[in-house]
This record gives sequence, C-alpha cells and structure tokens, in this order.
Amino acid sequence: MNSIELVKRLAVGAAVAALLIAAALPCPAASKEELAALADQMPTADRDGKYTGPNPADAQKVYDEILKGGKENIVGLVGLVVEPGKGEDYKVRYLLHGLVTYVARPDAEKDRRMVCEALASTLGGAAPKAVQGFVVQEVQCIADKAAAAAIGKLLLDEELYDPAARALLSIGDTADLFRQALPAAKGRNRVAIIQALGVLRDARAAADLKGACADADESIRTAARDALGTIGDASAVDTLLSGAAGAKGNERTVGTEAALVLAKRLVDAGNKKDAERVYRQLWDTRTAPEERHVRIAGLLGLAEVRGDMADLLAAMKTGDPQIRAAAIQCATATPGREATMKCVDAMEKAAPADRAALLAILGGERRHGRLEGRPRRDERP
Repeated sequence: MNSIELVKRLAVGAAVAALLIAAALPCPAASKEELAALADQMPTADRDGKYTGPNPADAQKVYDEILKGGKENIVGLVGLVVEPGKGEDYKVRYLLHGLVTYVARPDAEKDRRMVCEALASTLGGAAPKAVQGFVVQEVQCIADKAAAAAIGKLLLDEELYDPAARALLSIGDTADLFRQALPAAKGRNRVAIIQALGVLRDARAAADLKGACADADESIRTAARDALGTIGDASAVDTLLSGAAGAKGNERTVGTEAALVLAKRLVDAGNKKDAERVYRQLWDTRTAPEERHVRIAGLLGLAEVRGDMADLLAAMKTGDPQIRAAAIQCATATPGREATMKCVDAMEKAAPADRAALLAILGGERRHGRLEGRPRRDERP
C-alpha cells in the first residue's frame, strides 16, 4: 500500500470516527426562541376552550427534537411557563405535559429519567410558586424514588406542600421524607404530613403522632388520631382511648372512629388482646343514648375477638331494644357447639322475655346448620 492510499484510508477513518462521536454527543440546547417556536406547533385553543390534540406523528417529531437537547431543553421549557394571568403559555404547558406522557412509555426509560431529573432540578428555586406547582404535577406522572428528595423539600412550603405530598404518595416508600419534615411543619403543612404518614402506615412515626394528639390545634389532633388508627400500632391504644373519651363534638367522633379502626387493624394482625381493650372500653363507657352505635360496635368487636357468647348474653339484659336486637343478631351468627350450649344453659335461668330471644337464636342456629350432629329430641335416650 502506497503512502497516498494510506492517507486516504486514514482520512476516511477519521471522518467516520468524527461522525460516530457527533452522533453520540447530545445536540446543543435550543435557544429560548427555538423552544418557543417548537411550542407554537402545539394546537391553538378551540373556540369552546377545549384543546384538540396534535397529530401524533407531528407531536412525536417535536418531542424528539426537544429530547435531543437533553436537560437544558426541558429546563428551558419550564422557563417559558408563567404564572396565571401573567401571559399566554397554554401551548408550552400542553407541550410539557405531552412530553411527560411521551417519555412514560415502557421503552423510553432513559428519556423518562432525564426528563424527571430535569423537571425536579427546577423545584425549590426562583421560579414562581405557581409554576413550580405545575412542575410538581407533571413530575408526579413519571417520578420515582430518585426525584423524591427534591420534591420532599417542598413539604414545608406553604403554597407547594399539597402537590408535593400528593407526588410523594404517588411515588410510594417516602415515609422517611414526611417523618423528617414533621418536627418543623406547622398548620396545614403539618396536617398534610400527618395524614400522609397515616396513608403510608408508618409505624416509626407513632411516637411523634402520639405527641401531636396533644397539640393545641384541633385539626392537628384529629389528623394525628386518625393516622394512628390507620397505622395500627398497639402502642397507640391508650392515647386514642383517652383522647376520644375526653373530647367533644367532631373531635370525639373522629377519635372514636380512629380507635375502632385501630382495633380492626389489631385484629387483622392477630393482636386480639389489645383489640379487646379498645372494644371493652367502648362497650363499658359509651352508655349515652346518642352513642348507642359506638357501644354496639364495641359489643360486636368483643364477640369477634373473644369468640364466645358471654358479652352478647349480658347485652340482651341491658333493656335497650337496639342493643338487644344487635346482640341477638350477632349471637345467631356466632358458630360453634359451645355457643349453642351457652344459649341452652341460659334458658334455665332466663326470664320469659329472654327465653323468647334465646329460642330465636337457637332457631337461627338450626336454620344455619349449626346444630348438626346433635341428636333429635325423639332420638335422645
């Protein structure tokens, strides 16, 4: 090979290498004017205020063009979004939302991560709060745990805490961020964080939530009790029972409901002992007529966790017709030979009115097949 051919081959090789390198490098970011021109390709608003979507193929070309410029283009688009009333930006918002939807497809993981990171980088900065709120809503559609920290910084912001909390709940496994923000949170922010900890059932927050049950703000107290009930931590039994017992009005209602939810969680977890404590106190103490429904809930809970007839038979003697009816209905549905024999034994000492109720229970058991295996009267020795 002569020197001329060698030079030609080297030149061709260098050109190919340059093309490969250029293809691997991201395209330069578009200018503000270029991004605005791309956004202007989005549809104009219809006369009725609705928006007719662009041709999918045309929209994809715009999305791909923006993605070529990487994070800078995404940040640049966010810079074109303005506060409501400060200008017309619906095409830019339309474009950003379409782009987020585009990168959410299964085969676009690399683009999704890039767009998500770029959007998250604009949070907590100098952008107007209304613009950041829009960005959070878009991030929520494609965010993963990697974006959670940037969103979590907004939990203490008085204007952005709500969309931030929604986005973090959508991501999931973000209880640590809510828990970290709780000590410094106040007012509505604190309520939202407490509610989120309940939704996430974060048992590690139980101690802080029990403290919040004594807050001077009723909305915080009720949110904390509701969250503790949802979490289902047994350490909250005394806090919820005492709080509900000492409260009035709506706070008493919410606190009582939280205690009942907690008891149900405990039953589901196999902790019948602590669940019985909740049900027992509600049955023993909620004797006012206006709280009859609470007392009945306690009675039915006791029947479930104890699995016997003792409380139901005692409830039949309260003189309250609604409680008596609930006890009879529950007793009729209580399975097992032991329950049947309890009714039979109670018949011997029962007053005439109670005997009628016991007969109704036994009749219900016969209809439901719970007396099978016992000899008929004409077969008994």
